[in-house]
Amino acid sequence: MELRSNFRFIEKLDINQVLNHLPNPSDPVWQRSTYRQDNYNVHKKTRSLLFYSSFKNEVYMDMELLKTPLGVEVMKLVEHVKSFYPTTFISKLIIASLPAGEKVGEHTDELGLRDIHRIHIPLVTNTNCFYIIEKISYHFPPGFCFEFDNTRFHKVENDGNQERLHIILDLTPEK
Repeated sequence: MELRSNFRFIEKLDINQVLNHLPNPSDPVWQRSTYRQDNYNVHKKTRSLLFYSSFKNEVYMDMELLKTPLGVEVMKLVEHVKSFYPTTFISKLIIASLPAGEKVGEHTDELGLRDIHRIHIPLVTNTNCFYIIEKISYHFPPGFCFEFDNTRFHKVENDGNQERLHIILDLTPEK
């Protein structure tokens, strides 16, 4: 969604309950969905927990994951954030991981994704992890919920020694 600035702060969220239920990085649940990694070269080094996706008339919903304590806590945050966007529906919900020392290359999102509100909720990060939008570096601390302009060139560099975990929520305006 085109914004006047690179990103828009929504609010600081309490993410502790989500953090309490995050699976270990070696848990096989991280391998259940590899769509992003398999189809988008810039995401090859990432891992994700895909809760829900509705794209190009294909709907994917991981009911097993949504019913876990993690899924319940993530949905509480999502429903709260969605209240700021009352005439939208959830079109994607994931937790994305970028391992320490890895990068997501510079890109803009596909044309079909330019009408969405792309929301990020950082869960785990480090001071050497930067979100770079239009060549400006930002460090977003845990719980800093923001919408960013995915029509602009952006990339992520995790130069720290800890993985970066973000909830990524796409909200699509109802027609």
